[in-house]
Amino acid sequence: MHHNKASENYVFHVLSIGRSDFCIGCLANAIFLSVFLPVYILTMASEIGFLLTSFIFGYVILQACLFAASILTGRNFGPVFSGIATTIYVFAAHCIVVFAPMKLEISAQILISLILISSLPQFALYLWKIIRSEEFRFPIPKLLIRVSFVHGYLFALLLSRHEPIMGIMVIVASAVLFVAMRTRSSQKVAKVSNICVNPNLRNFKINGALSLKPGKTRKLEAVMAVSMAKSGNRSLCEQLCILEGCCTCISCCTSIG
Repeated sequence: MHHNKASENYVFHVLSIGRSDFCIGCLANAIFLSVFLPVYILTMASEIGFLLTSFIFGYVILQACLFAASILTGRNFGPVFSGIATTIYVFAAHCIVVFAPMKLEISAQILISLILISSLPQFALYLWKIIRSEEFRFPIPKLLIRVSFVHGYLFALLLSRHEPIMGIMVIVASAVLFVAMRTRSSQKVAKVSNICVNPNLRNFKINGALSLKPGKTRKLEAVMAVSMAKSGNRSLCEQLCILEGCCTCISCCTSIG
């Protein structure tokens, strides 16, 4: 439960910028969608039309304004509108990457190599946490690793242009392995985390200032409160491990779009 400020590992899962603490995973997704993906689409796609180009630039400007406002005020502005815009943007990006004519085609062999290079650091990080049973304490490298991992998903989509079955298999296998390793590593770290010593459920709050899916945070907090209230026979550590698995599945699915 690394998004709980009472946890000793909270500082290793967020980046403090201005008045906001940004979840590293959410921030990595936002950086990829708002910075890297527009460059790739505009560089590689041969014809996407004026409307799509305008929408991409509009989305980038919107996210930049919301990010700046969050830094200055510490608040999350327009989560519903931002979430709708992001959903439409991600859907359009998938269609462009998979179906649109490309000026630059990358061979399947190179794409497979790029998938491995960009994805292995994320799995190595989780393996490190599982073996050592401790948190990875370097937020900036963790952010870069997560951004690299999202690139692996883009390369898998590009691979599906050449080999649809192989591309889908890579995406599904990566998602399953990601969820499994993240859940296991979080359970290992939770066993030695100070969050299990002196729980205070009133302080149990997820900081999702840059969440890409509006409303998830409040719903998740409600589920947590009900779960903890009804499971008096379980220790808090057991409850947190169960909830971590749920959070992981939700975050993995929503981050893919």
